Amino acid sequence: MTTKQIEYILELAKTLNFNHAAENLYVAQSTITYQIKAAEDEIGFKIFARSGKGATLTPAGFQ
Repeated sequence: MTTKQIEYILELAKTLNFNHAAENLYVAQSTITYQIKAAEDEIGFKIFARSGKGATLTPAGFQ
């Protein structure tokens, strides 16, 4: 996991919205989505549950 991925995870955890997180970090929304998915794949569990309204932390994401 890279420091950028950690930065993206922390910002999404704060905003719970992919678009807002991307705007705050001055990157494309697709970049946030891709990097968080890559981090989740690397660690082997989902950090965020995605929905049409945004994202929420999973129980594993709280740990």
